[in-house]
Amino acid sequence: MGKRRKIKNPPLGWRAKGREGRARRERAPEEAGRRGQMPGSMDDVRANMERVVEEAQVNNLNRQGMFEEAIRLADEIISKYGPRTMPLMAKADALFRLGRQDEALAVSGQQMEGEDQIEYQHADMLYQMDRIDEMDRFCSEWEARSGQGDPYLWVNRGRLLLKAGDTEGAAATAQKTLDHGEAYDYACTLMVDIEAARSNTAKALEWCEEADDGFDSMSTNDVRLMQINILRESGDVKGARDLCARMLAKFPRHHSFLALMDEMGTE
Repeated sequence: MGKRRKIKNPPLGWRAKGREGRARRERAPEEAGRRGQMPGSMDDVRANMERVVEEAQVNNLNRQGMFEEAIRLADEIISKYGPRTMPLMAKADALFRLGRQDEALAVSGQQMEGEDQIEYQHADMLYQMDRIDEMDRFCSEWEARSGQGDPYLWVNRGRLLLKAGDTEGAAATAQKTLDHGEAYDYACTLMVDIEAARSNTAKALEWCEEADDGFDSMSTNDVRLMQINILRESGDVKGARDLCARMLAKFPRHHSFLALMDEMGTE
């Protein structure tokens, strides 16, 4: 196999997570009550339900690859309810996938301190843009704010080790995160990159399946995009095309799958 090109994966920071996501949702009412954030009237309840539905619609638009529509709806939600983590992250994600990377970074920077998922997304985008020195500085600032106990930070530290060629150090960091449990799914995607860097396609694809199972037990398009790229890099262009075609059958307007299929048409 010739020199391996860098596998570019979409930023994963905003995705609802499986094991930890379900646990957080179960804890949410109790934690909100402690913070005094429970709605105080039926009007508040209705408004909160409307916001949750609208935010779910943004996620669904991103999942379908309808990124321009997702940006418009995220802007409407932000205008109606003010800056909130979910619509900001969804908007940043859509902008990034459309190639509007500096805009995406600016949006993710609007609400960051103390929000581990949005900090993860910001670092992830810097990684995908190959702005490694800037990512390293950002992770140092993140560590200064939150200490060394944030599993989302560990995953990004593992990526920096991988970028430096320390696959063993990156794998140890990933295993530490997997053992901890929180950010489990993101640690799986780090293992995907580690095994891909080792040219171990079979193990990389196994880790894709593990990550996919963790993301709310449904096929996350982020993971499928990773699988397509890994198959391409391994020389299995037919397998990559077949998987891309299956995903386009489900999501015919998906910007990223359409772009990949167009690229692979010339290979």
